[in-house]
Amino acid sequence: MTEENTNQINELLQSIENAQANLSRAKQLIGDLGPEELAEVAEKAREIGSIDKNKGQQIIEGVFNGQNMVGPDGEIFTIPANYASKSKLVEGDILKLT
Repeated sequence: MTEENTNQINELLQSIENAQANLSRAKQLIGDLGPEELAEVAEKAREIGSIDKNKGQQIIEGVFNGQNMVGPDGEIFTIPANYASKSKLVEGDILKLT
């Protein structure tokens, strides 16, 4: 194995460790949300959210809860972490899923 390969492997291992630490922190933050905060997100999703079916395409509007999107019917939609990070999403943001 060349020195360049060794450096790349070490860099990948470090990236994995960082990602795991970030995921652990995100899970902790979600866990810190009490039932009141989770209920607020669900209520906001019901008030703001909508499901439109137009020309064979379904559009769902919901609220970002810090990790996922909560639809108006309470259904949870996964939001990739890299999208949430690059888009600088924060809890309470309104999202549309097509």
